[in-house]
Amino acid sequence: MLHPMNVATIYTAEKGRLPWTTAQLRPYVVHSYQDTTKPDTWFFDTFLLIDFYIRRNVNNSSINVAASSGYRKWIIETIQVEGEEQEREREVVKPALQSDWLNLIDSYFGNSGSNDSILKRLDDCIGQVIQEIGQPSFKHRVILSFPDPISCYVIDRHGYRIFDPTDPHSYRWNDVDGTNDMRFIRYHNQNGGLDLATDCSDCSNALKWFVDECISRWNSAQFQHLELAGFHAVDENAPGRYVAFDTYHSLQAYLQTVGENNNMDLKLSVSLYHKRYKNLWIYNGSSQRYKDLCHAFSRVFAQPNYATNSYGYDGLMEIINLATTEGDGVVVEMTNKCIYSVNANLFSRVEEYLDALQGKDDMNLLFYTANGNLAYAYDPATPMVVNSQVVVFQSEDYALYDLMAQFVRSRRQAYVHSRADINQDGVVDIADAQIVLNVMLGLDTEHATSADINGDGIVDINDFNIVQKVMLGDID
Repeated sequence: MLHPMNVATIYTAEKGRLPWTTAQLRPYVVHSYQDTTKPDTWFFDTFLLIDFYIRRNVNNSSINVAASSGYRKWIIETIQVEGEEQEREREVVKPALQSDWLNLIDSYFGNSGSNDSILKRLDDCIGQVIQEIGQPSFKHRVILSFPDPISCYVIDRHGYRIFDPTDPHSYRWNDVDGTNDMRFIRYHNQNGGLDLATDCSDCSNALKWFVDECISRWNSAQFQHLELAGFHAVDENAPGRYVAFDTYHSLQAYLQTVGENNNMDLKLSVSLYHKRYKNLWIYNGSSQRYKDLCHAFSRVFAQPNYATNSYGYDGLMEIINLATTEGDGVVVEMTNKCIYSVNANLFSRVEEYLDALQGKDDMNLLFYTANGNLAYAYDPATPMVVNSQVVVFQSEDYALYDLMAQFVRSRRQAYVHSRADINQDGVVDIADAQIVLNVMLGLDTEHATSADINGDGIVDINDFNIVQKVMLGDID
């Protein structure tokens, strides 16, 4: 059943990330309560594999090459502003090479020819838990992130280059056809934003190559318990700073075609910072919602930034209410500072997130679990260090994780219950099971759509079994 997502972030590629052993992945797959009389339960149902940086050596020095918008350095240059010379800092971006993107893919699937990877270990972990507590009532899903392709000049409203691939400090990877030429120049509009009408074939081809490589490796891996659910743009500030909206529109169409060819339901997703999600995007002198300009993303997650900034609780609720109106998801932030002994105030905000999201059972949620909070909490072999101090997790932390696991499980149960209550009388009972049987036998056409509980396009024994499981309280 394609229930609303409960997504956990898994950071994979940058130097210093967790190796993501089976022991480190297990707390994300299954939850063990402090109260040992409570049985273990399934936890997150979706996993976003993501990273913003690839570690690469350049000129014998180790630098971070952003998988999103590149390695950044600042230079001083003289520009003309209203007839006067002024010194300005200019950002020079060093985008990742194709080899860096391949390293990112390797962080998902392992090196070419390897039978060991984070995805393989995740698949094996789920298989082990199935042996322990039985089959889940859902399929575990995976979303893979992709970097921003950059293959153009970006020139700001003052006429100087924000990004210049010909700069000697710049690298350009997505030279798909080998011509090594620049195809176009894109300008920031006078009122902000980027121009939309642009030839973005280089960028589109780069992303299509990335998707093809990932799907090829996914098919070769033949995972038993995982389903590929789509791809995620990593630029949280707002995709469009360096990549034209048309590029994402092209990718959306490509994912639909590739998905159909591979029997996959592939969606394009993005998470946007509080201000970018809430505020209007200025384009050609008029204010427009970002989503109205770029409608390529089927899944949008709004980041309230409540656990990282000074926005009050009213600001949190404003973003949640806006996301509810827009039909979008929300990011639940629990940084590595949201630990009781590190910052009790930020720790308490995680529970406030859960309280604010009660009843939003049909909303996709993206749980930002920092660089592996749960792995550090539950794997004794993985000590966590914050500000040069080894973190000791307290009973308060484990009580919060108990609460999170119950919150996620209750969301799934409530959603399945609402689908199984076909006659909408508030209870799932023999009457609902009879409706499914009648539809299967062709005796009831009125409920032909609502009786398709798992949404696979057909009413069959699988839908009947879901009703039975709900009646027996066997939904997790």
